[in-house]
Amino acid sequence: AWTDERRIALFRIDGPQVLQPAAERIAAAIEAAADAGAKGLVVDFKDVEGIDPPDLAMRQIVVRRWAEAARSRLHLAMVVREDFIDPERFAVVAAANFGLVGNVFENQAEALEWLRSVLPAAR
Repeated sequence: AWTDERRIALFRIDGPQVLQPAAERIAAAIEAAADAGAKGLVVDFKDVEGIDPPDLAMRQIVVRRWAEAARSRLHLAMVVREDFIDPERFAVVAAANFGLVGNVFENQAEALEWLRSVLPAAR
């Protein structure tokens, strides 16, 4: 089920998590959404517990993996706690360098608004 004609999928991960397995679950969700024809994916990561904001090196590793999963087939909008958002958007820039168009937001409404603004309506 898509949110609208732009074929945006939603994936939520919450509760107690460990960074590496959580990042891999997100990679699997990216791949599954892209395989199903999604053009955008909102990953709601805001209510995750037990994970501190990753350092720059880990952000680069994670977004490289997500870019590999997406293979330029969809745009990614991450919804995270404010403390996860790097003011310079390092992960957003790194993701773009790996071929993944993405952005990060504090709430799902902003994430959906951004995806709708960058994705054409499906025909």
